[in-house]
Amino acid sequence: MWLVDGDTAHSCLPKNGTHSLRLFFGQKPVVSNNGVKNISERVGWIRHPIDRLRSAYSYSRATNDQGLAIHTEYAIVKLGGKSEEMPDQLTSWERFVDFSLDEAKNPHWNCQVDMLTTAHGQFLPTVVHRFEDISKLWHLYYDEPLAHKNKIPAEEVNTNYRKVDLAKRYSADFDLWMDLRDAA
Repeated sequence: MWLVDGDTAHSCLPKNGTHSLRLFFGQKPVVSNNGVKNISERVGWIRHPIDRLRSAYSYSRATNDQGLAIHTEYAIVKLGGKSEEMPDQLTSWERFVDFSLDEAKNPHWNCQVDMLTTAHGQFLPTVVHRFEDISKLWHLYYDEPLAHKNKIPAEEVNTNYRKVDLAKRYSADFDLWMDLRDAA
């Protein structure tokens, strides 16, 4: 999904600042990969894959001051839970990782490079930045700062759990993210 502002489009991938970007752009058009091909400048934002997966996990488990789930619908609908119960795959990081590796398609943990590529293999961004650098680089596109909205504290997790499987699943994301890091 892309947010279009004149001749510039910014990727808007789940767990990559979606809320902040949507609030910044307001009612600007949201278009699919097919609809963005003719936009001259397409800016892709890619997040470290494990940080992104951890964000999806933390977001799903977040509670408010009263201990009530903030994102109950997300946890129930996206992850297959029932009524008000916590889906089994959210009871631990390990279960969540197992589930996300087994779950074929979910935009919250699909490979980012895949989501930025058309069905015919065209990689759409004309420029790509690391999401972690968005606050430092936003001024390249806009004078107004991008506010950080919907920040959820990150859960403590064992990032070594199934590290090899995660590296394989997100190899294209890791490769691109590392290339961008080394170029910085």
